Amino acid sequence: MGTRTAWRVPVTLSVLVVLAGCSTIATFNQRALENATDLKAYALILMDHAAEDADKYSEDIDYLELRLWQAYEYAAAIPKNEESAQQWEILKDPERDLLGGFLRDWKDGPLLPFLITEKKKQISAAFDEIIRLEKAKL
Repeated sequence: MGTRTAWRVPVTLSVLVVLAGCSTIATFNQRALENATDLKAYALILMDHAAEDADKYSEDIDYLELRLWQAYEYAAAIPKNEESAQQWEILKDPERDLLGGFLRDWKDGPLLPFLITEKKKQISAAFDEIIRLEKAKL
């Protein structure tokens, strides 16, 4: 009986090692989570000013765009993290209807308060998806 138990431990360990190597999604990354939570807060606060001229906030807008690119590049550099990287790409893309598009539209002129309110809801939800995905990796 002792010999039958002895082979089970190495086999079980080897199965776990193989399964861990076959993972199709990246492991949890604290910095990726912090990127999402920090940028969400910064973006939503900055969006409150979009009824004003964007030139007044050009440094803040440029900083946010830079940080979005950095968060995207960070996520894209993590192996098996394509889904997160794609979410960042959609969020920052000025040709789409999320944060990148919002910033593009704001640069064209001040936005109406009701539009700002609605876009904040959509953009907040997009950040929440990125945050949920990263937390699910725990």
